[in-house]
Amino acid sequence: MRKVAALVAAGLVLAGCSSTVQGVASPAGPDGSQNYASVKDLYEDIVAGGTDCGNFQEESSSGIAEEAGNCELGGGDQLVLTLWKDAAARDDGLSQLEDTLDSIEVDYCFVVGRGDSGTWLVNAGDAPDVCRAVAADLGGQIDRSAGS
Repeated sequence: MRKVAALVAAGLVLAGCSSTVQGVASPAGPDGSQNYASVKDLYEDIVAGGTDCGNFQEESSSGIAEEAGNCELGGGDQLVLTLWKDAAARDDGLSQLEDTLDSIEVDYCFVVGRGDSGTWLVNAGDAPDVCRAVAADLGGQIDRSAGS
């Protein structure tokens, strides 16, 4: 199910993507407002924080996300990493992803950059433990479905 959620989310990010980010604050660490020059830089921070996610691949993005990539967590699960033009685009994209995943009843857990400068988003599928770990490492806000 996690792979389905990640694939649906990746498809939406690449196809184009409206609301503000709402969710639960993450544990202590960076404040989540850091800006990344590339999706590869975001990936490197995730791995440096201790998340085992190999086989990083950048994806060509023709949608609203400026950059996208993914890495393998193992067991068929993956993280989908995105960088957005600005905070409004990030929030709009997140809203569309949530609406789509809710409509097909797929659990999700996102780690969302904070403020105007944290224009990144990590989709951890329905893996709340991974989601919490990434949030602790990056300082992002957790936004998840009721079931995850």
